[in-house]
Amino acid sequence: MENKISKINDKCIIIKIKNKYPSVKERVSRCWRINKERAEQADYVLAVIKGKIVGVFEPLQWRFASIEDCKKIDCDNKKQPCGRKNFIGKEASNDIQRKYLNKYIPDWFMRAGPGPIQYTF
Repeated sequence: MENKISKINDKCIIIKIKNKYPSVKERVSRCWRINKERAEQADYVLAVIKGKIVGVFEPLQWRFASIEDCKKIDCDNKKQPCGRKNFIGKEASNDIQRKYLNKYIPDWFMRAGPGPIQYTF
């Protein structure tokens, strides 16, 4: 497959999302079961749909998601804080965007497990 990344050298969190709505950034930044300490080590978050990187973000802060955050993306727990985390961030620099955006991640990342989150580190 053309545009496939053979190796990811940066510390990235790959988050598989199902759609781009309301936006890729809103979808990928909210309400995940993730280890906050490990997540804080990542330089970038890659939003992936069916193996294709559709968003590249630089997380600036990871925090506990609010009930409102969870309601916005149909989290399964809308009545009480659920311990999930989200990040506040920005789009990665143009150099990093060119490196990853619209490219396909290696197949073994897609086969790594049933969960939506994979780490490259």
